[in-house]
Formats: sequence, C-alpha cells, structure tokens
Amino acid sequence: IVGPGPLGLLHLQVLQAAGVGPITVYGQAGDGARLQVAAALGAHVYLGDRTAIALHAAGVTDGIGFGLAVEAGGTPGAIQSTLDVVAGGGTLVSLGIIHTTEIDVLQVMRKNLTWIGVVASVRRHFADAIGLIQMGKVHPEALITHRLPLCDALAGFAALRERSAVKVMFAVS
Repeated sequence: IVGPGPLGLLHLQVLQAAGVGPITVYGQAGDGARLQVAAALGAHVYLGDRTAIALHAAGVTDGIGFGLAVEAGGTPGAIQSTLDVVAGGGTLVSLGIIHTTEIDVLQVMRKNLTWIGVVASVRRHFADAIGLIQMGKVHPEALITHRLPLCDALAGFAALRERSAVKVMFAVS
C-alpha cells in the first residue's frame, strides 16, 4: 500500500480481514506518525522517496515486485511509486483521488498490468464496511490518533495538515 493516510490504513485492515499478508505500507517524508499506526496494525512499514521505495520493494520481493499494489496517496508520486512496486502481471488498485497526472504508459504495457480504479460512496460498499466493523474485522477507531476538545479544533486541523494525525476526534461538551 502506497499512502498511509486514512484510506490506506482502512484498506490495510480490509486486506488483512481477507487474509492477505504480509502487507507493506509505504510512506514519504512527513508520514512517520502514520506509519507508526500502520505498524501497530501489523503492517511492515517503510519511509522513503520514490527511488528508495522501489529499491526496498525490489529487495523484499527478490526483484519481482508485489502481485497486488494499492495506491492510496492521491498524488502523482504515489501513482508512480505504485507502478514501480507492482509485479509484472500484477494488479494495481487506485484508491486515492487524483486529478490529471502523467504516467509511463510503456511501464504499464511492459508489466502487462491489470489496473483497477475504485470509486467510493457506492451504497453496497458502505454495507460491506459496516459488516466488517460489526464483525470486529476492521477497527476504524485505531485511526483516531488525536482526541481533543472542540475548543482545540484549530490544533486538530493543524495536526491533519502536518500529517502527524491520521484522524482527529473532537469532544463536544
């Protein structure tokens, strides 16, 4: 999984619930706190730039790449890193919301990839998500890294901007 934000961390849990593993979550500069959450959820984690991430993935997969690679960063860099780490004949899943970006189409063709784009807010997905939570297979509360009184809302939003928080919960009293 490239991108340790809420979307990536929830999908980490969904993949684990489906029996997929081991799972590596990749982050970039500034994602240290979010990678700690991923590690606490049982993922292997790695922090680095695009080149370092590609080298790490090659090292842990004996140069093959991952059969399934999930882009959850929502940035052009996350898309490219995910392309770098997915194996030939593998599947790349795009979850992050990103506008126009350039990709190396030749890389997609050479790897003979299956590329799946996922759109959120489909009614049946909500039902599936609620079911996973009710069964105790997904724990969204694990993503709450900051609990603050409402009067500290600005500090909570600052923590989100700085990526030191995954999710902030405000107590209204």
